[in-house]
Amino acid sequence: MASRSSFLRPVSRSSFLAVALALGVAAALGAGTLPGCSSEVTAGDAGITSTNDASVPPSDADTINDTGTSPVPDATPELQMRPEVSYTGVDGTRSFRVPFAVYGSAADLKLVASDPTAVEIVSASLMNPQGDDGKYFLVTAKKAGTFTMTAETGGRKVTSQLVITSYDGARFGAGDARYKTGFAPKSEPPCTQCHAGAGGIDHSPASLASVTDEDVAVIISTGILNGQPIMIPGGIKHQWTTTAPEMDGLVTFLRALPPKGFK
Repeated sequence: MASRSSFLRPVSRSSFLAVALALGVAAALGAGTLPGCSSEVTAGDAGITSTNDASVPPSDADTINDTGTSPVPDATPELQMRPEVSYTGVDGTRSFRVPFAVYGSAADLKLVASDPTAVEIVSASLMNPQGDDGKYFLVTAKKAGTFTMTAETGGRKVTSQLVITSYDGARFGAGDARYKTGFAPKSEPPCTQCHAGAGGIDHSPASLASVTDEDVAVIISTGILNGQPIMIPGGIKHQWTTTAPEMDGLVTFLRALPPKGFK
């Protein structure tokens, strides 16, 4: 039975937060080189999630199982894309990238943006797919705005929204410093203690792409997720003390991390 990467499963926004942050915080204290870019890219193998084009007649897609296959030869899998809404930024200096996944597509899949000058799109794949049958893309933000990403395959289309925020170029430095430095008065360790390195708990755009900047800040500052405190080993609450510039910087820093787990 095929599985889908946790950030891309068709879940509610609150459920996504639970998955992303629970994986990213409660587990333990413990992307590769991409091909040339363009604003329109075709992908070779795998699949994602949303509604089919109204012009396509209904099929027996209800018989399709979790692997994206069907015992009925002419069944057409539902075309889906995840996330339904993604958030990233630009600051004129750093590279900000977010992943998109498409399920139920054919070999002719391509991903296009409503404004080709706003993004660069490259095909990607998971380092450890574990049976995931999605087709993946990494999208690099080029300018601020809200844009529609459209996956097209076999005469069908599905869309997702991409929200790109303009960050002041100075924000990143404050976040970088706070990320690597603890807060001694409250014995708060640096973020690197849990999140740095290849084995660190993921809070890159691979986990946080569908979480708004405001929600990321709330989780950092309160340590509360879905009404429950997030705890890290040693009985420490995942709640960090920051100044306003540091919080803005942390959000920017996390958005600028390379999406983890892709190649």
